[in-house]
Amino acid sequence: MFYSSFIVGFEDVVSKIIRDSYKNISLTQVLNGGIIYRAGSSDHIDKIGFLNNSFFVFKYSKETNILTFIDQLHHISLKRGNYRRSFRIIVSDQNNLIGIDNGVLSNLEHKIEKETGYYVNRNKPDIEYWILKRSEGIILFMERINKHKSFDKQLNKGELRDDLCCFLNYLSEPSENDIYLDCFCGSGAIIKNRIKMHKFNMIFGIDIEHAYIQELKKISKKNNLIFKNIDFFTNKFENAFIDKIVTDPPWGLFDHMEDIDKFYQTFLNEVYRILKQDGIAVILTACKEEMSRLKTDMILLNTYDILVSGKKASVYVFKK
Repeated sequence: MFYSSFIVGFEDVVSKIIRDSYKNISLTQVLNGGIIYRAGSSDHIDKIGFLNNSFFVFKYSKETNILTFIDQLHHISLKRGNYRRSFRIIVSDQNNLIGIDNGVLSNLEHKIEKETGYYVNRNKPDIEYWILKRSEGIILFMERINKHKSFDKQLNKGELRDDLCCFLNYLSEPSENDIYLDCFCGSGAIIKNRIKMHKFNMIFGIDIEHAYIQELKKISKKNNLIFKNIDFFTNKFENAFIDKIVTDPPWGLFDHMEDIDKFYQTFLNEVYRILKQDGIAVILTACKEEMSRLKTDMILLNTYDILVSGKKASVYVFKK
């Protein structure tokens, strides 16, 4: 059994993706930003782009007291390791790391040492065992099998995480026939994810920042990848030309826009004009209040409320 975390707010999306695309995974429980599931092996889990930290689950139960749960762990068996490696135990209570009585911790460490042949290193271990208490009223004892790299160290300013891009692109129902557009592409995180996600007919990435476009042009010389240093509102696409739009327009929070309502209304009008019939637009924004006031002939299929870098945001999925 395994446990993996993902961006809170996409629970329904994760359930559907796994149901549709991962026949070797059987969901046991869907949690707020996490899933417990069965899978043949852990080999493929790293390749699932929308999952973050993943763990092998030794035990989970409906329990509210961490110390009571730890006492139950002395009755489970751990497999002996093939190599002598170091480990530490991490205890988390609803996403807050906590300390526990040193005697209780030492007893559990001794059990793990005896059964696995590993040794304790509380600073920089090879292996992490986690005791995770969830708000849903369950506690899990797990071994970490992967860990995503620090997004803050990887990303440029304003660049979206790849797992978020994966969700945005999935919601656009990607197809090999797509003529696809990110009209505020920035450094191209959404497009880069779409390129590796599914075949496509043509991808357009446009942005008013020259430096971004120059870097994106280095991705590929293929004719169906087109990056242009233009303004979405003044350089018009043909009517009903685009199949899918997936984009992260300026939120107005940091861009000092004088009239954010006008900006978004003009944006939605232009999106409607250039989308084909049954085309899909996926829009990430923090301007939920402004979006609620806007008018469009597109059908709002769904809205997902999430956090982006600790800030409240929403994903809107429209269909023409």
